[in-house]
Parts: sequence; C-alpha cells; structure tokens
Amino acid sequence: MDRNASFQGFADAHQHRLLRLAYLLTGDVHLAEDLLQSVLVRMYGRWSKLRHVDRPEAYARRTMVNQHISWRRRRATGEVSIANPPERAHSPEDSTVLRVVLHQALMRLTPKQRVVLVLRFYEDRTERDVADLLGCSVGTVKSQTHHALARLRALARLRALARLRALAPELAPRLPRPGRPGSHQGGPPMTWLGDELSRIADDMPRRDLGVRAIEAYHRRRRNVIAMAAAAVVVVVVLGGTAAIKLRPEAARPVAPPERAVIDVGVADTVEAAPLYVALNKGYFAAEGLRVRPVLSHLAGAVHAAETGEFDLAQTDYVATFVARQQDRSVRIVGGLYRAHPGSMALVVKAGSGIESVADLKGGKVAVPHLRGLSSLSVAALLKRGGLKMEDVALVESPYHNVVKGLDAGLAATLLAEPYLTTSVREKSVRVLRPALTGEFEGLPTAGWMAGDDWIRDNPRTLEAFKRALAKAHRLIAADPAQAVQALPSSTKFAARDLDGLALGSYSADLDVKGLQRLADLARKYSILKKGLDVRDVIG
Repeated sequence: MDRNASFQGFADAHQHRLLRLAYLLTGDVHLAEDLLQSVLVRMYGRWSKLRHVDRPEAYARRTMVNQHISWRRRRATGEVSIANPPERAHSPEDSTVLRVVLHQALMRLTPKQRVVLVLRFYEDRTERDVADLLGCSVGTVKSQTHHALARLRALARLRALARLRALAPELAPRLPRPGRPGSHQGGPPMTWLGDELSRIADDMPRRDLGVRAIEAYHRRRRNVIAMAAAAVVVVVVLGGTAAIKLRPEAARPVAPPERAVIDVGVADTVEAAPLYVALNKGYFAAEGLRVRPVLSHLAGAVHAAETGEFDLAQTDYVATFVARQQDRSVRIVGGLYRAHPGSMALVVKAGSGIESVADLKGGKVAVPHLRGLSSLSVAALLKRGGLKMEDVALVESPYHNVVKGLDAGLAATLLAEPYLTTSVREKSVRVLRPALTGEFEGLPTAGWMAGDDWIRDNPRTLEAFKRALAKAHRLIAADPAQAVQALPSSTKFAARDLDGLALGSYSADLDVKGLQRLADLARKYSILKKGLDVRDVIG
C-alpha cells in the first residue's frame, strides 16, 4: 500500500473520534478542524515511520493535546451547539439546557484543566494514563482534576441557574446538578459528566481531513522551496549592489486615510462589539480615523451603504447576497461574527398555545429583514416543521418592536441576542425552536459591507478601518471579557441585563467556504433566485 493510501486509511479510521476530542478541547467546530488538521499534516510528513508503530492514533492524540495546551490561536469561549437534542420523555429543552450549561462552563476552564477533565471522564482514562500523556506526575493530575471539577461546579451553577433556568423554569427541579467529585445522580462516580461530555461531542460534524492534510503538506513544501529560491535571488541581488552608494533620503510618509471621519451603520445586537472595543482602545484614532457608529435597522443597511449615507455598514451576509443579485452596488469587505447556535431563536408569547412550528400555519411571523439571514433561518425552520413560506405571513419589524407585537397579533417572532435572553428572562416569550442549528451551525453570520464607489475611492480608509478592527479581534480572542464589556455600548442594554448571553465568536477574517455554504442555503430555500459565487460579492 502506498503512502497516501495508507495515511488516508488511518485518517478514515480515526479522524472522527479525534475530531470529537478536539471539539471538546477547543469548543469550536472550525478550531477543532484546524487543530486536528495541523496534527495530521505533521503526521503525514513522518508517515514513513509512524505507519509502522503499534498505535499511530496514540501519537495523534498526544500531539493534539499538547498542541492545544500551547496553541495561541485557541479561543477562551466556544460555540455551543444545541442542534438535534436527544428525544426525551419530557421536554427536549431539558437536555439541551444542561448541555449548553456544561459546555459554556467547560470553555471557561484553563486549557490544561479542560484537557484533564476530557481525558479522565470523556475518554475514561486513568490518572496514570493522563499523567503519561501530559508528561506530568499523577499528583499533578489529581490536583488539576480537583480544581477543575470545583471550578466547573461553580461556573455551571452560576450560568445554569442564572440564565438557562430562565429558558425553562418549569424544568428546573429536574435538571441534574454537577455534584462533588465522586458524586452522581444514581450511578457510578462522575458517569454523569462523561455522558454529558459525550453528548457535547455529538455536535461535532463528520469531516474528511485526510485528503486536506495531504494537500496542505505538499502545498507547504512547495512554498518552502519557493521561499528558498527567492532568498537565493535576494542574496545575489544584494551582493551585486552592495558597493553602490545611495544618497540618504527621508522615509516617505504613509499616506493618511482619504476620509478622517466615517459613519458606520451597526445593529443593536451583539455582533458589533469589536467596533466598540476598537473605539474604546483608541485603535481607530491610531489609524487617523474618527469612527461614528450609527444604529441602523438591518432592512435599511444596504440602501444606506449603496447611497453613501453610511461609509460602511454591518450586514448579515445574506442581505448582501440578495442585493448583488438585484444589481445593487454593495460588496462584503470584512468579517465580524459567527453566531452561537443558541443565539437566535423563533419565539412565541409566554403562555401561547403554540407548541410546534406546524402550529404557526396561517399566522404572522416577524423578522428584522425579509430578505436576509433571519428570513432564511425561518424558511428552514418552517420546512423542518412541514410548512412552506407561503403557509405563514412574514412581516418585517426591528427587534425592539417585535416582542410588543406578540401582544398585537403576531404568532411568533425571530429574536437574536441580547433580545432573546432578556425577553426569556423577563418571561415575556418562550423559545419555540433555536434557529441556527443543523445545516446552519458554524456558519459566519455577520460582516461589513460598503458601496462599490466608496470601496474604489477610499482604499486607504478601508484598510485603516480593517487594521483597527483586526487589533480589536485579536484582543477579544485573547480576552473575551473585552467583548462582554463593550456590549452595553453596542446593544444599548444595561450591563446588568447582559449576563448569561449566548455569545458566538468574533473573527475579522472572511470564511469564503462558509459564506459559500450560506449562499447555497439561501438558494436552497429560495431566498436567492439563482446560485451565487460569493467571490463575486467580496470587495
């Protein structure tokens, strides 16, 4: 068997189990893929030797665990999927709430604490096994386990009983509580924790990373060879010009942005937090920019960006896709946010008799934008519930109006954070179905757009804006509390009302593959009239 076939066979046999482990360690689908793929690339480079060892998967696990602990790209908070909760005799929200609580608390542990708990209770390894894997003493493993469980209990209580009990207060007496080390609700010690970790790992979709790892390895080798050749050329050129005396010349100043002041349209949701972090930290000022955030309804953002009312504007991507198919002059210029699966939901009035999506037939459903991500997610929910878009009447209304609309004839409305958690906590609404699960899980959900003319006329301004935001995103990645502290500015909610939000992840990079999947879903559910290549929409 040749090298490629042998390696692919190994990857096919073990990659999903390793991916599940990576997901528990990172808390994020994409970071889990990145972590495992980096390990597979390294293994492929050494496969001529590794293929002959007894258990190459053990090498993969050890390398992945150690790389995770030292990986600077890891995120302190993860995205928690609540897709496809297991069927239960009572409300399916019961196990969903518990899984969300545990996953969010798990992601608040230190990387080493998280590794120890996952290896001990998910992979059911002995303390000696974990010590050997981490290269430490058994005493260190015991200490890490003790402190990790204590912190997990405290975090779970705070998050579960402050926020997630509000989602389903009638279930509160039935929710299991993480107990003391060695305790369990009627079963073997800590079996409960292992079971719940396994359910969290179920949220990791299957991926084929073997072929991608092989391609990445060869691409990296080609790049190294090309760089080495370029270095030789540089040395030769420099050697030939070393004797030439150049007249001293002052460094050319960097040209300032074309615009010193820009107006940026933002929604009153959690997505725009990096903009306010950049403002508060002076990152825009350092680039010679004065940025003025302007609260805007999602439905009007395309027009405002196209006409120049806004220099840049927040977009949910789908709205920009639709606009381009309508020959509107706007393009996507930057990434911003990837939603938590529980951060958007279809809700009904508390006390409503509506128990399923099928019960919405003939009713009115409110969304913030009729041709955006919100209407796309509703279309998918309706199809899963056996309905078509024609079976309900979609009405357009901004988030701050729709809760009142439930008292004025609306059957349901789509809510995003922070409106979702605050409304549930106030017991004015009840979650009917989470919106960004299943095929929508892990997709990018918010970015920045600008008009074609503005992009052409203001390249330095755009680059300065993106550089400042990139600094804010890096700061948030290192310290997620920075985003939380900015939320009162970005949402206009009081800080006391923002505890326990289901936050996603912030990224300035454009995920082209994710955007293409989003565009394909928009075509699948007839939000787009025809297929779209998202590369044509990126400016």
